[in-house]
Amino acid sequence: MTIFYLLRHGQTYANQKGILQGCLNTSLTYLTPAARQATQRYQNFLDSRKIDQVFSSPLIRAVQTSQIICHHDPQILHFDNRLTELSYGQWNGMALTEIKQRFARYFDPFFQEVVVSSSEISQGESFAHAQARVYDFLQKQSVSFPQQRLLLVTHGWIIKTIVAHCFEQVAGNIFLTPANLSVTKIEVTPGNSCGRVIYFNQF
Repeated sequence: MTIFYLLRHGQTYANQKGILQGCLNTSLTYLTPAARQATQRYQNFLDSRKIDQVFSSPLIRAVQTSQIICHHDPQILHFDNRLTELSYGQWNGMALTEIKQRFARYFDPFFQEVVVSSSEISQGESFAHAQARVYDFLQKQSVSFPQQRLLLVTHGWIIKTIVAHCFEQVAGNIFLTPANLSVTKIEVTPGNSCGRVIYFNQF
């Protein structure tokens, strides 16, 4: 059984401003000073949870988060494109208020997330394509690291998608987005991508 700890990156300036980040990778997506300080508290997470390897999205907000956490043990940190956030296409970097006003039918106001059909308008990555790369990562890492504990530093949509998959749901937008620096834990049998959720969005 492979144990995955899913950590959402620290808060960014874009998070504070209500901007949809997606694959945006500018200074707006840097961690705030407060987030950097808060992330330092996770440096003991590696020892307390007996983490064997850390995998991170290559987007700067996840890179900054993972590098702070692995400051004393950088050799266990790896970057993987399959953990990159869903690309919202033309909506990357757009204010959520503008999306709600201009594209209301493609945005769920309760879950604060775009709907499955939004990629038809935004020219973004389809849910199906993003799901496939995430499931591929889980399946292959569960084979490569059986009986080990992995920390994944990634993004809100990715974490929701993994949790939805564990519950055999089609889309992750049926869950509220986990908070910045929250942890979700799942267990996956080697060779599978669908696992068992132990807890979601905890600190």
